[in-house]
Amino acid sequence: MDKKKENNRETKTKGGAGMKEIKLINSKKGWLARYINDDRVMSLFGTDTIPTAFTEKASPMMVKSEIERLNPEYNVSFNV
Repeated sequence: MDKKKENNRETKTKGGAGMKEIKLINSKKGWLARYINDDRVMSLFGTDTIPTAFTEKASPMMVKSEIERLNPEYNVSFNV
């Protein structure tokens, strides 16, 4: 297993404070993804919250399903 996949697997299985998460937020401008415990996103974009390609009218479960499919190393949930 390559180093990147190994690190992602370890992060996901450990759980707790270090686990990478995506919190989905539905706003008037569309669905946003807030990345928790991911310094890489912050260093690339200067924020932990980035827009997705989904409009605000997209089904919550469809958005969650697609974000999970595209980001298998993250725990994806809704921001409540």
